[in-house]
Amino acid sequence: MADDVIDVELLLIFGGPTGASNPGLTSDNVNTNDKPFLTSFPYLASAW
Repeated sequence: MADDVIDVELLLIFGGPTGASNPGLTSDNVNTNDKPFLTSFPYLASAW
């Protein structure tokens, strides 16, 4: 799953009715995790 939950939350909070208000506040600018998550429990990424 690749949904960016933080970006969606920021868009809902700061994006306004059209999603275009405050464009500098609607993303955390982090596109991927630095390590991939495991596909089985406990799903934690390896330590870096």
